[in-house]
Amino acid sequence: MADNVQQQILEAVQLVLKTADLGVVDVHLDHPNPLSLVDQLPAIEVEAGPEGETVSGVGVSSLEERVFAVRVACLVAQLDGYAAAARSLGAAVERLLAEPTFMPAGKKSRCRLNSSEIVLTSNAERPMAAYQQIWRVTYFTRRGAPDIPF
Repeated sequence: MADNVQQQILEAVQLVLKTADLGVVDVHLDHPNPLSLVDQLPAIEVEAGPEGETVSGVGVSSLEERVFAVRVACLVAQLDGYAAAARSLGAAVERLLAEPTFMPAGKKSRCRLNSSEIVLTSNAERPMAAYQQIWRVTYFTRRGAPDIPF
């Protein structure tokens, strides 16, 4: 049995970011506590977005349009310029994900940036910045087949 398309999408995003020359230590998928990575930065964290997925039927057929939210966080910790470094890493990620040729979800899929924000954590030792992006991946499946993109 194949993985749910959501898992396929998350793994595809992780793979394209891991194989790119972004100068990061690692690209984590579903890391339980990104703040614990402070000694392993810069890094990128990929997970399902807080909005999850919406599903809507298309016409009277059994075709379903699905929109899945993916959160990508570019994590940087350094004494000076940490926010600018996180934004710069975010720009590199955006260039990679804006062309969804890596997507497993077939020809009819789209990957679009929905929002971004910077979250700064001040710590006397090592300030940290997380440049967070929410991506919307639109794809199609047949009703009852969440593991097979159409």
